[in-house]
Amino acid sequence: MPARAASAVGDSRPSSSPTEAANLTRPFTILMVDDNRINLQLLVTYMNRNRHTYETATNGLEAVETYKSHLLSHPQPPRPPSPSDASSAAAFESVVVSPSERPKAFDVVLMDISMPIMDGLEATRNIRQYERERGLKPSTVIALTGLASATAQQEAFSSGIDLFLTKPVRLKELTKILERVG
Repeated sequence: MPARAASAVGDSRPSSSPTEAANLTRPFTILMVDDNRINLQLLVTYMNRNRHTYETATNGLEAVETYKSHLLSHPQPPRPPSPSDASSAAAFESVVVSPSERPKAFDVVLMDISMPIMDGLEATRNIRQYERERGLKPSTVIALTGLASATAQQEAFSSGIDLFLTKPVRLKELTKILERVG
């Protein structure tokens, strides 16, 4: 398995570069999850400067609920009829949705790992299960954490995390990662 961890430590102040948003291929819809209000406010400032649409959550349970409720405001393609239904066999062929066209709740989820009520690992496992059950295109989940050990990273990846960033998050590094995701 290729290395997916990205180290991003150092200055966590928002970038003031006016061209930062222009470098991204498109604006993203992002769920930001952190129990630290200061960290969350820094991310909100970054999202506003870069014209991303976002929602916030302060614990893992709230993140899972926000993830699921966000889909209610975005219509999904019709479910294909059963192939065994002879009267709708032709319809089945016409509504099969390719993986790249499947809906997803958020383009990116920025997930703190250590949080009250439900931690980020459990929240990510719940989100991944929900995506599988609904046939959704998976969101890119990026862990934001102060835990930088190899064990913590392995547990994060096993839970369905795609990338691992250590705090404090350098926003220039986050911009580069979003460029790669887009």
